[in-house]
Amino acid sequence: MFVLSFLIWLSFAGTATVPVLILGAFISLIIAFFFGKMTFRFLSLNYNPYILAKKLFYIFLVAVTFIYDAYDSAIRVSLHTFQKKPSFSPGIVQIQVKSKSITAITLLSSVITLTPGTLVLDFDVLHRIYYIHWIDVRSHEEAEIKRHVIGQQERWINNIFS
Repeated sequence: MFVLSFLIWLSFAGTATVPVLILGAFISLIIAFFFGKMTFRFLSLNYNPYILAKKLFYIFLVAVTFIYDAYDSAIRVSLHTFQKKPSFSPGIVQIQVKSKSITAITLLSSVITLTPGTLVLDFDVLHRIYYIHWIDVRSHEEAEIKRHVIGQQERWINNIFS
């Protein structure tokens, strides 16, 4: 884990001066200390190659969808800042999810919050309902469409953690 972290550090550092190498070694030691056991525990699990490939495919889908949604939302929010008359209608919507895994719920709320123009305000654990503030809710139909987009990501995230 130390070697991998150090190589990643070097690839992003850009230079190989003594202070950079010392700092990279220090940070890599910390990462190896905290995450080394978890990494080797994951690698020691005997996954069926089909299941592992399926999980990696869903991770890819969630990542690509998130990147697309983040760029799309960033452009829309940027356009709202340059308008003389604001044309957006902020609102709070409720979205019920089927996820039971706390890791899946946390990842989905992070995906929602990291998308510009959305913010998870609360999560009702008993009923599994997100309360989300959207910057541009024009109608309940649009909120329903957005629920389907989150529902698709929720299904993918549930497949990753199942």
